[in-house]
Amino acid sequence: MQELVATEGYAFPVLLDPGEIGSAYRVRYVPTLFLIDPDGRVAERIVGAVDLARLVELVDDLTR
Repeated sequence: MQELVATEGYAFPVLLDPGEIGSAYRVRYVPTLFLIDPDGRVAERIVGAVDLARLVELVDDLTR
């Protein structure tokens, strides 16, 4: 995975977890997206792909 991140030149942070965080959050599938609210709580957990329109909607809901 580190090689993929390096060669693709992603412009966003990518969590490369040795297993500790994934276990704590019970991540079983990739991709899994967590949206964290301004208070630091998990507001949304989505397993699978999310299109841009849906992601924008979710983030907008969190920032209102």
